[in-house]
Amino acid sequence: VACEARYDEVVTGVYHSCARRTDGATFCFGNGGSGKLGNASSAHQAAPVQAGAASTWVQLSAGTNHTCGLKQSGNAWCWGSNGFGQLGTGNLDTQTLPAFVSLERVWKKISAGESHTCAIEGDGSLSCWGRNNVGQLGKGVLDANEVVPHTVSLDPAAVTPDTDWKDVSAGRDTTCALKNGGQL
Repeated sequence: VACEARYDEVVTGVYHSCARRTDGATFCFGNGGSGKLGNASSAHQAAPVQAGAASTWVQLSAGTNHTCGLKQSGNAWCWGSNGFGQLGTGNLDTQTLPAFVSLERVWKKISAGESHTCAIEGDGSLSCWGRNNVGQLGKGVLDANEVVPHTVSLDPAAVTPDTDWKDVSAGRDTTCALKNGGQL
């Protein structure tokens, strides 16, 4: 990545970072474990490597062991660890290249947490998927018991029927979202 290149966004996970160049290409570097750099490898990278071949990214979010992004089309793509369904691909397979989030929806904001992901759709509705052991998916219930410490939500599920969500931020075991009227 040349020093004279211009970037519009930089995101950091726990052990990796990604940056979106002004032309929409995305580059990641750091700990490549679980494929979270999106370059078809799990090797660590001291210098930025391109995530996938696409150059139409408009927003990125780096979680603990996965990364997600939105393309100009509004489609969501995620890559990296998927042990809890945090990639939203409909399975639990780790992805070392960007993989399409299983539901054909138009998204306007995405946020990757530790083992879950949340996104706001174009119509303002909020969906989350992945681990829900402490209620981080906003479903109003904890999907955990002694035999199975967590339940996997493989596909994005609507959090509420509300359609006035403006922003979302997924953290380690929490998620917060902001409505258009300023309510948290």
